[in-house]
Amino acid sequence: ALIFASLLQSDPGDRRVREFARMVEREHVAALYREVPPVSRFMATVDAQLLSPLRQEERSIVRFFETGWDLSAVVLGSTQRELDTLKTVMRLVRMGVLQQLV
Repeated sequence: ALIFASLLQSDPGDRRVREFARMVEREHVAALYREVPPVSRFMATVDAQLLSPLRQEERSIVRFFETGWDLSAVVLGSTQRELDTLKTVMRLVRMGVLQQLV
């Protein structure tokens, strides 16, 4: 991530840098989907202490899962980029806000 950010800052207009950025993002998204398949469903916690510090976009993602959406639907419904949405979901899982249903 640090090398990627440095490359983008060095010459964001370079076509090769943009292609590399797209490739890195695709690989990152694929790695996250290997961890959590697109058809995964999550249950939100009812612990108000875990929910209170969440940012607005995190709360939106939690609400999507509360309505029964799977991960692929949440990614499509989110206003964030796919990678950002997936990273947010993973962060919410690590925080204990979301639990994957099996």
